[in-house]
Amino acid sequence: MSIRLIAFDLDGTLLRNDKTVSERTMKALQRAADQGIYLVPSTGRIFDAMPEVVRNMPFVRYAITVNGAAVYDAAEKRMLYEADLTREEAEAVFAYTKEFDAICGCYQKGVGWMEETEFEQLPAYAANAKILEMLKSVYHPMKNLQKEIFSQGSTIQKLIYFFQEIPERDRKLQETKERFPNLEISTSLPNNIEVNSAGANKGLGLKCLCDHLGLRLEECMAFGDGTNDLAILKTAGRGVAMANAAMEVLEAVPYRTLSNEEDGVAVEIERCLEEN
Repeated sequence: MSIRLIAFDLDGTLLRNDKTVSERTMKALQRAADQGIYLVPSTGRIFDAMPEVVRNMPFVRYAITVNGAAVYDAAEKRMLYEADLTREEAEAVFAYTKEFDAICGCYQKGVGWMEETEFEQLPAYAANAKILEMLKSVYHPMKNLQKEIFSQGSTIQKLIYFFQEIPERDRKLQETKERFPNLEISTSLPNNIEVNSAGANKGLGLKCLCDHLGLRLEECMAFGDGTNDLAILKTAGRGVAMANAAMEVLEAVPYRTLSNEEDGVAVEIERCLEEN
């Protein structure tokens, strides 16, 4: 069956480690667009936090953002789908995680926020310099975040926790999944935990977009590397794991491509275009 939509995660997938898009990948995306294939970023980021090189791609109209909590039509500047954490859910997570040796950020209405004192600690919790640069551009400091955040809205799109120690992150990840079985708990970076509502994952976002566009899921291909990509990789007709993907992803997804540093997305798109 011909592929009519290609969804791709950003960090660790489309983007190289320096957060750029290779020339080969750009050419492969353009060739796909020229054949009428929808090209859809599928990211844990809010739309405005996507790299400019991605937001400015002339063939990108739709985006699955915040792990599927928001499906956005950039041409019409409107949301096609939203699935936020309720205040009750967010406050329960805040209460449970208050003893975490981690700093917390949150997305609300397409804006990133972080407690002022924790924002100042970002250099100690960012995995590398490029991620630190990205986080500083995404989050805005706020005093008394857990109290004041709800003065701006009654819901939250996503909560994100950043750890210094990977073993500690791994322990808390399993504990959080057990404590909140009705929420979406995932990771997108080696040192983070992401908490979304039950109605928010990239697979549900893809289903929503396909319904909107009149496409079948079998006509979709998706790329990813993190556990927040598992839902879309399993939902799309052809889910492709990057060679650098988390072990949980590699074990769950039958299709593989090269790493993000080796133009893995471009390689698979080129193969897809030949098959089409």
